[in-house]
Amino acid sequence: MDRWLKTGSVKRKAEETSNVSDEVNIESQGRPSLQQDLAQHSGTSCAKVKRKYHSDYIKFGFFWTGDAEDPKPHCVLCYDILANEAMKPAKLKRHLETKHKDYICKPVAFFERKCEELERHMRKEATHFFVPGENAKATEASYKVSLLIAKAGKPHSIGETLVKPAAKVMANIILGEKASDELTLSNDTVQRRITSMAENVQDQLVTRLRQSHLFSLQLDESTDIGNEAILLCFVRYIHAGAVVDDFLFCQSLPTNTTGEAIFESLNTFIVQNNIDWKRCVGVCTDGAAAMTAKHKGLVARVRAVAPSAASTHCCIHREQLASL
Repeated sequence: MDRWLKTGSVKRKAEETSNVSDEVNIESQGRPSLQQDLAQHSGTSCAKVKRKYHSDYIKFGFFWTGDAEDPKPHCVLCYDILANEAMKPAKLKRHLETKHKDYICKPVAFFERKCEELERHMRKEATHFFVPGENAKATEASYKVSLLIAKAGKPHSIGETLVKPAAKVMANIILGEKASDELTLSNDTVQRRITSMAENVQDQLVTRLRQSHLFSLQLDESTDIGNEAILLCFVRYIHAGAVVDDFLFCQSLPTNTTGEAIFESLNTFIVQNNIDWKRCVGVCTDGAAAMTAKHKGLVARVRAVAPSAASTHCCIHREQLASL
């Protein structure tokens, strides 16, 4: 009897379990499964978050640039542009502490002034390249082609005699005749484009020099193929926590390349671009008297305005003297 009751109860439980499972299967039809719900939820949570700029971030030396919906932090000290994911106080502070240690204790007003300088610089660049009334895309294409001509060292006239006719043929075939009439690559236009790009590069270099606490110069006098004396000047400075070497300028000199004439050419460039002479800590030259003379040489004159500047004899000139 007990055995029969136990057997009967087991059967009833099995039937109830079967009925419950059938109900579950019926209810589950027509709606996503639990795994599908989890997959959809995880897909929603993994969507990329666009971080917004907050005015408090200026205390870390950062403004923003780019699209307002996807802003990117823009450092007002080194002009570096970071990804949108870096728009966090901790990451912006780490950038300031690792790359600009000397500016950690600066007040907010200092960074606001730097921000204004950055905005003026960006507006200047925008108006420097694009002239109102010109086709923006055609102007951009003209600049890029002019840059290629300059890098290749070709005559400026090649833009009008070869590049533009070839571009018109390709544009007529691919885009139509109207598109080929926008591009301007005359001799004067190419020269003007190259000059404006050179001025822009110089402005960027001068801006970096003004921001660098220290810099050093390397100078040499040479003669070009026209037998004209020229002064070549290179600069080494600190930018974004790294030591950078750049070509500073190339200028003509009078026939008598004395220490006074060389210093006058160098000093004119430094003064006109508002670069602080006191930040100059080194001058590298050859051993010529015009450069190293004790009283009237270039080094002596530089030390008069930059007392901390150390003189270095160029190692390449030393090797040449040793080989003679």
